Amino acid sequence: IKDVATIYKVNGKDVSILAIPKNCSSSIITGLKPSVIGSANTVICILRDPFDRWRSGTIQYFTHEERLQAHTLDVWLKTGTYFDEHTLPQTTFIKGNNIVYYYYKSNVLESIQADWNIFDSIPHLQKTEQPDKQKIKRKVDKWISKNKEQLKDKIVNIYKDDYEQIEKVKFKNE
Repeated sequence: IKDVATIYKVNGKDVSILAIPKNCSSSIITGLKPSVIGSANTVICILRDPFDRWRSGTIQYFTHEERLQAHTLDVWLKTGTYFDEHTLPQTTFIKGNNIVYYYYKSNVLESIQADWNIFDSIPHLQKTEQPDKQKIKRKVDKWISKNKEQLKDKIVNIYKDDYEQIEKVKFKNE
């Protein structure tokens, strides 16, 4: 798994935004004003609850990979860590200083736009309403409800750095 988060520097502004997978990255890339790959003095970063991000990333992974068998998540619970870049810890992608953090909420991009005016549009992409994702979503959610306690312990363990980062930073939209 390679480092796939990209920093986009908005033309004409000394600000860039880090597009972390499953943290509005598709919407950021699609709606961002003209930009280049690269870092500015200030970097905007969205952090998301690790459990919610893991769930979303897992649904996406199995929607595209079509490998979700009855035992797949049970095996992962015992031996696995990350499926792909969508389930890597968010802290894997964060580098540097002068980072302005936003907490993932349904209106996080609107908050960023109000503060920085960096989007031409704010599309809300990667929703789970598509039929192929709905089927996987139901399977994953059913499995989660059956394995809630074990899963909670595993998520807290493998995303320890993410939880610590969320606890220590100040979010601009809170």
